[in-house]
Amino acid sequence: LPPRPLGEGETRNRFGFFGQVTPFKGLHVLLRALADLPKEDRRKIVLEVHGANLDKQPEEYRQQVKALLDPLVEKGIVQWMGPYQPHELRQRMAGVDWVVVPSIWWENSPMVIQEAFVCGRPLLVSNIGGMAEKVRDGVDGIHVSANNAKSWAAALLRAISPDIWTAM
Repeated sequence: LPPRPLGEGETRNRFGFFGQVTPFKGLHVLLRALADLPKEDRRKIVLEVHGANLDKQPEEYRQQVKALLDPLVEKGIVQWMGPYQPHELRQRMAGVDWVVVPSIWWENSPMVIQEAFVCGRPLLVSNIGGMAEKVRDGVDGIHVSANNAKSWAAALLRAISPDIWTAM
């Protein structure tokens, strides 16, 4: 896909989470990273969540995600895009600059990585399992310490710095 068109003064600051919302997929780590960023840095980032099945997760996890998500949605930092059909994926990925895979378990070969590559989108991925094997750190994505909100916050800020997206 062509790069997302940028408005005047805009940066490559749109991140997309795609897939199932479960404790293993690490969305809560990403939301914690955004919540912990200083206000001035947080405003520089937009996260689109294209996810499904949060409603099928244990109550404790739903509450954890909601407590992190609601204030970020209110501030315009996170946009809850909801579930999607396979034929909608390309259109949805066209609207983001980066695809994020913050999984906290050793996934073998996450489909979203191949989908991002096909769509020409670099990735931020946890540095474990198939994510670390498929995404080359500093070449077509950025490796981030798994289950570490501080590392994810730093990686998000690194990704929006000038020239990083173009280099990948």
